[in-house]
Amino acid sequence: MSKRVSTPDFTTRLPADLYHHVIHTLRAALPPPASPDPDAEAIRDNAAMAMVASLLPVNAEEAALAAQYVAAQAQALESLRLMRAHEGDSALAIRCTAQAAAMMRHAAGTRSLLLRVQAARRKRESRAAVCDQEAWTEHIALSRMAEALGRMDAWPRPPALPPLSAPDDAGG
Repeated sequence: MSKRVSTPDFTTRLPADLYHHVIHTLRAALPPPASPDPDAEAIRDNAAMAMVASLLPVNAEEAALAAQYVAAQAQALESLRLMRAHEGDSALAIRCTAQAAAMMRHAAGTRSLLLRVQAARRKRESRAAVCDQEAWTEHIALSRMAEALGRMDAWPRPPALPPLSAPDDAGG
């Protein structure tokens, strides 16, 4: 087990750690490459990373949903591959087809959820006061979790709660 070198500024380390966790969790959830080619795993991983990135996740929730979508889609395709490989065993082929259909529905649902989450975030981001409030709330949550891990000096103490402004007549 390797020990991570801690960066003095936890705020710059956090996004890198998030994406490190996302890709390693995703890799563990992906089916093995169908090809015996020695480069097949790297190709599979690169394709998975490209798919996650193409979904444009900008925070931890969106990155996790994007990874879940990619994993479910990969499992659906693997189930279809297994169905083809076992066409002679009709019971197994039927189970593989059912699994593929279930995973396709799960993937589609996860992608739809991701798109709704992103749309809601974009709507919230259009209002500066809401963005300030959410940034403060996220900062508090991160600082408290860092403290719980004994990293009290790693994350700056949260500033005072920003004042909520009243909605303006034009936008809110």
